[in-house]
Amino acid sequence: MIRLLIFLYIILTPFYIFESGNIQPSHALILILFFYYIVFINKLKINIYKNKHEKKALIFVVLFTVYVVIVNTIVSLYTDSIGSMKYTLYYLFNLIVFFLFSSLFLYKKVTISYIYVFLAITLVSQAVLLVFGVGRTWHGYQYILFFNNPHQLGYFSLLTSSLLLMISVYKKISPQYVIPIIIVASYLSFSALSIASFISIIVSLSFYVLHLMKRRSKFFISTFFVFLFLSLLYGERVIIELSSNNSYVSITSKLTTKTDRDGGWAAGRGYDTLFKEPQYLIFGMGELPGRFHNEFHSILGNVLRSYGVVGLFLLLSFGYFIFKNKPLFCIYLFIPVLIYGLAHNGIRQPLLWIYLALVLSLPKTNSNPKK
Repeated sequence: MIRLLIFLYIILTPFYIFESGNIQPSHALILILFFYYIVFINKLKINIYKNKHEKKALIFVVLFTVYVVIVNTIVSLYTDSIGSMKYTLYYLFNLIVFFLFSSLFLYKKVTISYIYVFLAITLVSQAVLLVFGVGRTWHGYQYILFFNNPHQLGYFSLLTSSLLLMISVYKKISPQYVIPIIIVASYLSFSALSIASFISIIVSLSFYVLHLMKRRSKFFISTFFVFLFLSLLYGERVIIELSSNNSYVSITSKLTTKTDRDGGWAAGRGYDTLFKEPQYLIFGMGELPGRFHNEFHSILGNVLRSYGVVGLFLLLSFGYFIFKNKPLFCIYLFIPVLIYGLAHNGIRQPLLWIYLALVLSLPKTNSNPKK
């Protein structure tokens, strides 16, 4: 039952039926899964993490969430508005996601291999929908399938590919079952014209290739020479065809027409708002809708503006103990996700918290992968 509910959650993640910010079908499944696990599997027991770093990570994520609740509650009372409480629910929900999946991974109620298969099936199914023209577009040329905007499709592709790469390295899955799926993820982000996510996926894949080179994988070596041969043989023809492709033309236009509108890149992301009311940088000003013209398009930047240095410290401490004493590949595969987060506020995406939960469950070395 656990695996079925997880499969349904992952397969329904790309389907946004309601407006962004509202509960989606996949979110409802998470709550059902959480209730089923707590009541029928865990028997209402409280699992205590044995590793000291796991305990500290748990303490800091709880402290961060509690602090979010306190700040937004105070802001709501002071401004006589309940708008900021909506954001509180996002953090509470993702805290549930983190607890649920870290418990599932740590106590072996679900195997990592099944997560890999479910994610791969979801990516391929989305690519099939795209090929057959099923789904929506954004302004007529950016594909979003059943998301509400292209950045959501791009971020989904990035997080999914990052999870797949991390699991594949940990479980030592053959590259022939990994690289094609990552190419599918890059195809989805490219179709959405989400340049940041596309580049991040390519960087993740590059890190993975470097890892294979270190292992001197026979599959990698043979694939490299086949790719080199095909590039020399058909490279010119591919470039000519690509230059006339609508997606390529759209991306080129998007890059060349970018200007310093709204005060430049930093202002467009929301970084300029950090200095508009600096007196709130210590404790934060909450996430009150309408306070600024633009949402802060950065994870760390939004936490700093909304919850101050205190909130940012708690979040960074949580991240520190998540990755402390973990295999090195967990860190370098997370770097593209972190860089993407400097320009997009993706902290509300449950897949990010599943990624962190999975990292928490990994041992210091990957010599004995979980079955």
